[in-house]
Amino acid sequence: MRWLLLLLFAASSASAEPPPTETIERSYHWQGALADASAASLVGAGMASGESALVYSGVAAYALGAPLVHGLHGNAGWAGLSFGLRLTLPIATAALFAALGETHTRDGEADTQNFLSLAVSGLLFGSVTAMVVDDVVFPHVTKLVRLRIQPTVAQPTGGLVLGLKGRF
Repeated sequence: MRWLLLLLFAASSASAEPPPTETIERSYHWQGALADASAASLVGAGMASGESALVYSGVAAYALGAPLVHGLHGNAGWAGLSFGLRLTLPIATAALFAALGETHTRDGEADTQNFLSLAVSGLLFGSVTAMVVDDVVFPHVTKLVRLRIQPTVAQPTGGLVLGLKGRF
């Protein structure tokens, strides 16, 4: 009886094609937003407590968090674009804000206090804009391929072969 079941199974699976794969799309928007919220929290906590290590950690999390999320989901191109946007947009807006608001004192000297406050405002505006663009505009879809595996049994001369076949 055992051989009959084994032979029937081997005959049915030997000629069958492996089942097709199935592709599933899943969004990971929340993961990038969570990375950005964590980065902002670290920077805010560091600023409030005066701990520069927290601020540096928050800046690193801002620059690397969402790009790593893109990369870990197999979207290397979007990871690179996210990283580039997060570096260039804050610097560009800081320079723009500082240049547009350049003022001088009555003596004709540059007003460094106003210059620095405008540069920091531009830096913050650019950072928040980069986070929003990354979290809202960039695609956050990962394609998962569900593997289909089927057991196989064959009986060549002098033995028995067990195996798995499928599409990956």
